[in-house]
Amino acid sequence: MYSVAFSEAMLCWNKDKLAELEAHMRKGGMDQSDIDKARYFNPSLFLACVDRRALPPSLLYWRVRAVFVTYGNMKDKKGNLCSMPRPGLGPTTS
Repeated sequence: MYSVAFSEAMLCWNKDKLAELEAHMRKGGMDQSDIDKARYFNPSLFLACVDRRALPPSLLYWRVRAVFVTYGNMKDKKGNLCSMPRPGLGPTTS
């Protein structure tokens, strides 16, 4: 779920296109729970049909920070690097 949360924090869905796609999925017989599951566990349809944009830094910082607070300092499997480096020091090894 970390990668989904990080992706949701970094990029914002186009609300109009997202609502249009969800309405089409409801017409096809899906309920909101099914739509949410498809969005998080099989996002390829959403990525193909709904564009996303990067948020301005004033919003981006707080959304990304919330992901790091929720999931903690995760480490990269290959280089053992922390996902949230200390300010001004670049990636750290711990």
